[in-house]
Amino acid sequence: MTHDDHTEHVDPPAALRALDDVVAPDRLRLAVAGQVADARRAQTRERRLRGRLGGLLAAAGAVAAALVVLGLFAGSLLNDRSSAPNVRAVAPVALRAPTAPAPAARPGGELLAAQAGPIAFPTWTRVGWRAVGTRRDTIRGHEVRTVFYADAAGRRIGYAIADAPLPVAGGRLVTRGGAQLRVLASGATAVVTWRRDGRTCVLAGRGVPVGRLLTLAGYAA
Repeated sequence: MTHDDHTEHVDPPAALRALDDVVAPDRLRLAVAGQVADARRAQTRERRLRGRLGGLLAAAGAVAAALVVLGLFAGSLLNDRSSAPNVRAVAPVALRAPTAPAPAARPGGELLAAQAGPIAFPTWTRVGWRAVGTRRDTIRGHEVRTVFYADAAGRRIGYAIADAPLPVAGGRLVTRGGAQLRVLASGATAVVTWRRDGRTCVLAGRGVPVGRLLTLAGYAA
């Protein structure tokens, strides 16, 4: 008889059934159950994280656009601690939405029946713009009145007038029609400012060439 003749043959299915009868210690069974529960919780967290990430990516475009505007006027955030706002704190008002209807035109058609102190707002209809709304704001004790205009292409600009000569820094100076204008921003968002009759005027718009704003400001300055 060879060595192989003494080898005990075990039926694999029978061996597996025998293992089913083995009773695992309670500590081992609890450990395994805990690991399974941890794995399930990890999978749930991963699914939730993927959902949140999708929502964040979907909102990225809007956030990026907001950051562009905030970056243009970041200086105003630092100025919040002072007693008076600067022009960069007022400029965003001209980019907001109107809260009241547009004022009517005065007889003659050159000026609107709306003004800030001694300054009457223009109609600008002869140069392709019409008044579409107004709003009033108070920025740290200073009243700001804004009239909004739109052209035939649907572009909108805001002409804001603050009740005081507010400080302004940066930008570049441009002379139009003998008036000193300051360009604070150009490109997708353009901002032009100047002073008149002891007040601060700000003209701003999105998608409007800064040269166009300078032309309009030259009429109003």
